[in-house]
Amino acid sequence: MRAIKNKFAGWGIATGGLSVIGAVLLIFFYLLYEVAPMFVAASIEPVNQYSVPALTEDKNSQTLMLAMEEQSEVALRVQKSGEMTFFKVSDGEILQQESLPLAGAVAAFDVNTQASRLMVFSNAQGEALLVKHNYKVTYPNDQRLITPELVYPYGEEPLDLDNGVSPITDITLRDGEEAMVIAALNEQGQLQVNRYLKEVDFLSDEVVLEYEAVNLPGIAGVINQVEIDQTMRWLFVLADQRLLHVINLEDESLTQTITLDEVGAISSMSLLLGENSLLIGNTEGKISQWFMARQEDKWRLVMARSFVLETPSAVQTIVSEQRRKGFYVAGENGRVAVYHSTAHRSLIDEKLVDGDIEFLSVSPRAKDL
Repeated sequence: MRAIKNKFAGWGIATGGLSVIGAVLLIFFYLLYEVAPMFVAASIEPVNQYSVPALTEDKNSQTLMLAMEEQSEVALRVQKSGEMTFFKVSDGEILQQESLPLAGAVAAFDVNTQASRLMVFSNAQGEALLVKHNYKVTYPNDQRLITPELVYPYGEEPLDLDNGVSPITDITLRDGEEAMVIAALNEQGQLQVNRYLKEVDFLSDEVVLEYEAVNLPGIAGVINQVEIDQTMRWLFVLADQRLLHVINLEDESLTQTITLDEVGAISSMSLLLGENSLLIGNTEGKISQWFMARQEDKWRLVMARSFVLETPSAVQTIVSEQRRKGFYVAGENGRVAVYHSTAHRSLIDEKLVDGDIEFLSVSPRAKDL
């Protein structure tokens, strides 16, 4: 009997030991599977091609934005006419279409961040409507179903930007937990910045916006583009395609003006993930990264690094990834380049389509373009 017990104990110990070794090997192979793609060159493969999704009578309306949800199954097309079209990424089939409750055509448009999915629309009269595209995931009959919807986090009543001078032509949005800032540019080249402080109504639990005017210092040149950092402290104003003004919104002062003659004529400007770094592209195919830093007890916008397209051409669009420090650049003649800012590396530079690219949309997981 003792011999039998010893034999069973030996088998048990051997089985346990082999199980531990097997588990360690499985963990090793899993880690190898996860890490292996890091040693493989990046690539882009075409999956499908179809006409721009829209109703026939509204198909030619200008596209303002394209966006995809988490699973890259449903996408959204935003049009200047105010139409919002949800469609299948796989074949372009229209799933749902809604119109904005905004009077007149869209005169200006911006996105807070792609990850937040919060958009702002303004008509020429200076009315601004904030809209968010959401996606509900359910599993009827064990099949995943993604249902898109539009929500209005601050109500369907538009905000009055109180422009009162001339029609709005451009708008910039930055939304945070305690405040929101909207910068609006009119036809006369005048820039107006509105700050809204957030309070929660104790009766309805709704967020109430309290308007607060921002007095801007004088800005030299014809304004081309405006960006606001994540902290809502710094306002970056590009003027004359060569002057970059840095304005402190806290004390309403001009902190710095940079002449970008050495950088070249600016053709595109965007914010990197985190909304703390500026990506500036020029007409010669060079992209430079800038961020605010302390120098001699003063805040200064400094250039950190630069990237160059393999085939020199004007930088038309810069799109940042939502979760990594990577970004995509559309050049002329259908070329797309992919870079990683922190590693200072070029990952891809290929011609994807014939003709110029108007818009790029990168999925949240950066696996689909």
